[in-house]
Amino acid sequence: MTPNNGVSAADDGYVFNPNDIVRDTGDAYIVRHGDHYHYIPKSSLNNPPSHSNTEEVGSSSSSVLSNPSLHVHHEEEDGHGFDANRIISEDSEGFVIPHGDHNHYIKVQIKGYEAALKNKIPSLQSNYQPVTFDEKAVLAKVDQLLADSRSIYKDRLS
Repeated sequence: MTPNNGVSAADDGYVFNPNDIVRDTGDAYIVRHGDHYHYIPKSSLNNPPSHSNTEEVGSSSSSVLSNPSLHVHHEEEDGHGFDANRIISEDSEGFVIPHGDHNHYIKVQIKGYEAALKNKIPSLQSNYQPVTFDEKAVLAKVDQLLADSRSIYKDRLS
């Protein structure tokens, strides 16, 4: 986001317009841009609007504001995986995660996410190592195991 006479341009083409404001959090504006929202700190604007004709929807205290240079937006369909270990900050309505050279504000839409994040498990690491194998030997072993199991459980198979 690059401030320019109170107007900021985001990397996805959004240019700040006071008519787009849907919420004033006190230190920032949340503005609609297509199917997602941008979080624009007032400190990033050279000439922030003195008032807006939008209704202020609760000014939630937020750790999102801990870095006023954040350009944060929420996209409805991101296509990227979510990793709770990458959460930068959160407020009462959602959280911020990094994505490339910017951050996304993800509005929470399900109940119980706090418990899920609190009890998150670390990412599991696999010991899988790709190797070449002899397909005939593997199939022969499978056939042998099937024959052995049929012999062992022949009385139970009726």
